[in-house]
Amino acid sequence: MIRKTRTDIRAEIDSQYEILSQMIEDIADRYQEDELRFEKFVDKMAEEDSEGDEDIKHTIQRSFDASLEKQYSLTFEARKILFCTIYSYFESMLHGLIDYYKIPVGGAKYVNQLVEAIKKDYKTRYSECFPDYGFTETIICTQYRILRNYFMHGKLKKDTDKELLRSYAFHVSGLVWYEWDKYEIESNSFLIVALGRINGFLVRIEEAYSNKEKECNWKNTK
Repeated sequence: MIRKTRTDIRAEIDSQYEILSQMIEDIADRYQEDELRFEKFVDKMAEEDSEGDEDIKHTIQRSFDASLEKQYSLTFEARKILFCTIYSYFESMLHGLIDYYKIPVGGAKYVNQLVEAIKKDYKTRYSECFPDYGFTETIICTQYRILRNYFMHGKLKKDTDKELLRSYAFHVSGLVWYEWDKYEIESNSFLIVALGRINGFLVRIEEAYSNKEKECNWKNTK
């Protein structure tokens, strides 16, 4: 019989992380490659057919504007859908951890409230402060949450959310903000970083509890 080295919730966190990583590679990379391939095709054809005439070259390139725009749109939509899926992974696994370790959350329903409930329970249960993950927690529970809401609803109602997301987009690589409050994920690396950051945060929560449970079980068997 194989002895389990991971809790059931940890196995679920790891499995879904692997699946999402593969989805980024299979889906986001595919659309990005199609976009770049089509751009190269248009440029090559325009270069050859124009025979050195820049005006003709630009005319040929412009004739493909609609097709290029569609390809850009598909790439953007793929990244947007994947980001929303990644954030749903965070929310579902956060609830999974709460259920698995029987963490009381009261009336908490938003992710930042749930994380605070986890911290409170950890201190009550083990008489220690939960490990502080600082800005990582803020990015996940605030900036990522606002970005997900924007992608899901197409707009943001709160001025504070708009300001926070603009500030984040200005300082982070891979997320572009336009003046009319439009956001696009312009690189697959943004998705990879977001998934890694969220997975790491979930793993840290799980390890904090599982390590304490192992410690308590070891003490009780002495």
